[in-house]
Amino acid sequence: MSGESAEPEKTPLYLLSFSPGAAIACFLENDRYEHHLRGMRKALHTQYMRHLQAIREYFPEDCCVSRPQGGFVLWVELNPNVNTYELYEQAIKHKISFAPGRIFSLQDRYTNCMRISYSNPWSKQMDDGLKTLGRLIRKLS
Repeated sequence: MSGESAEPEKTPLYLLSFSPGAAIACFLENDRYEHHLRGMRKALHTQYMRHLQAIREYFPEDCCVSRPQGGFVLWVELNPNVNTYELYEQAIKHKISFAPGRIFSLQDRYTNCMRISYSNPWSKQMDDGLKTLGRLIRKLS
């Protein structure tokens, strides 16, 4: 040995100390949060518009669509002859899910209404699901 000491191995920075709080602080301090929110708002608005367009195209003309505050959902009121619980039972066989209106009331109300979420990214599968749902609704009308 010549008396030389080996240089210590350098530890990658990400292994030294990971602090989720520090990462979040950095995210907030550098305006990344606002940037993220702008992107999310734009994506959700696009998803809302795509769902609305598909419902108008595939569902019967006599349905009414509204957008309740406080979530990423559409409230759809169908012909009074359509029982959305029965519709749900048929739709689930096609792997299509929505919330039948009757679950939002203690009385036997909103039986012809449904709540559809638009929080998931738009896809061909989503479009096909709404198209199938529209066909099922027309059969029950």
